[in-house]
Amino acid sequence: MDRLDPGGHDARERQSYLVGRWTACVRTLVLLGVPPAAAVRLTVETFADRLAPRDDDGLVDPDVDLFAGLLARLDDDHQAWWAEPVDPPPSLAALEPTLDRLDPARRRRLVLRAVARLDDVEVAQVLGEELGWATARAASRGADLPGRDVGDLGLRVAQAADEVDPGPPDLAAAVELAGERTRRGRRRRGLTAAAVVVVLLVLAPVVVESARRGVGDSGVPGPDETGTASPTADAAPATEPAREALGGGQSGLAPTAWWSGGAVTVGERRVPLGDVVSLAAVDGGVVAVTAAGDVVEVVGRRPPRTVGATSGGGGVTSSPDSGLAAWLAPGGRLVVRSTLGGRDVLTRQVGATTRVVALDDARVYLDDPPRVLVVGAPDTTLESPGPGLLDVAGGVSLRQLSTLLRLDRPETQSSVGLGAEGGSLSRDGRYALTRPLGSSGPYADVVDSDTGEQVPLPLPGSSVVVDAAFGEPDSVTFALARANGEVYPPDRPRDAGYQPGYDLVVCRLSTRGCSISTRLFDVSTPPLLAR
Repeated sequence: MDRLDPGGHDARERQSYLVGRWTACVRTLVLLGVPPAAAVRLTVETFADRLAPRDDDGLVDPDVDLFAGLLARLDDDHQAWWAEPVDPPPSLAALEPTLDRLDPARRRRLVLRAVARLDDVEVAQVLGEELGWATARAASRGADLPGRDVGDLGLRVAQAADEVDPGPPDLAAAVELAGERTRRGRRRRGLTAAAVVVVLLVLAPVVVESARRGVGDSGVPGPDETGTASPTADAAPATEPAREALGGGQSGLAPTAWWSGGAVTVGERRVPLGDVVSLAAVDGGVVAVTAAGDVVEVVGRRPPRTVGATSGGGGVTSSPDSGLAAWLAPGGRLVVRSTLGGRDVLTRQVGATTRVVALDDARVYLDDPPRVLVVGAPDTTLESPGPGLLDVAGGVSLRQLSTLLRLDRPETQSSVGLGAEGGSLSRDGRYALTRPLGSSGPYADVVDSDTGEQVPLPLPGSSVVVDAAFGEPDSVTFALARANGEVYPPDRPRDAGYQPGYDLVVCRLSTRGCSISTRLFDVSTPPLLAR
């Protein structure tokens, strides 16, 4: 029999498995909001990925590997997100408003269980979640949609999926695509090898001549000879990666997204954007509010897109682990947008003086003194007594009651009170950023929400914290202003007149390890970190 790779996995066996999962893959994508034609294309591309030889083949669960690859293809594909919508089958059309209001991560969990028939542990592995959470959900499912039985919703999802026509499995297209990728790879390797040979043939005489003359005969002094950089050196970049441990070992974590010097930086991507006054992290990017009040989303590899406007200079909040963002539009209209789906999933008239506070567990929390509004599922608006709500995350609420900062955990009916001023919570609600009473600086003290004790972190004493924000789980990012003259851009003369610049320091809270992740040079305004 033909073999796809030396690992001994039979090609026909693998193809039979993929054919058997074709329907589940196409229907999973459609129930996640992808038009059917795009769902078929993404399924073919994912199948082609799985037909190519791989080193880890046979070491991972095939269902976990397949659906993780399917979702990765979806996340990286801008055509699927921006494709023109089509009329869905009747059951799906009736269900779409409910699904669109779910947190995207929970929608994926629901669809993977109901359509792909994965168990909770497999779903957790596909989504990269901790298995402890999967075990807890397996014991007691119940938070996918406020006020609705999850089992009933899962049944409706499965019934809607049955109405989606996936078409016949197009395995031939996947095999052809996999073969074409292999041929392109071989051509690229051949061209690269040829280019290396040409370069070596061209440079060989130069290397020999340089060795004969000696390195120092070039006539242009280098840095080692004069102690300063060459006069022909390029200007330093705006940012420089750094991995300098400050204590407790390297954090090993990336900083949260930030805005500085007229651009937003998300991972390795830097996108020009005018003055930004509010920045919220979402899955795969950020949503920003500019000084002009425009709401701009920068997600994945898509170009920046203006998706709305805010009222009275208000900010934007988000559920960082999902693609949901919320803000107050002119006229007192609440807008909740799915950046993954590329559309507004909820609008509600709430009042011009209302302030959007938090987005957690598919609920939006709004401060509307003397009450708090909680907007959840369609046509659901609850009122919660008590002013001073600052943030909600992981079911934990943070309130400022005069000089008392209170952290409440409703599931355990426990509270912690601190003599401090509060700012924000980590994504899981385990930590809070605070500052001393009466101070006007940033919220830079990290507090354990269970005990109320401050978490000691080895930040350098010579620097000043100008901003702080929680990022990925177990991490917090600090923006530190350096003293003038303390650090200079690399390969630049040490003349006066440089802006002092800033360091982005990332700390791992579980180990108390902090390290300088990025250094910013020649910027006159402090960086703004994404919340």
